[in-house]
Amino acid sequence: PCYHFNLDFDSKAAEKSLKKLTLKLASL
Repeated sequence: PCYHFNLDFDSKAAEKSLKKLTLKLASL
């Protein structure tokens, strides 16, 4: 369970940074 939670957290963080990156590219 712990590992699964970590995995979920990581994917959420990755999604967040991906959105940030997309916004950055869009504002160029």
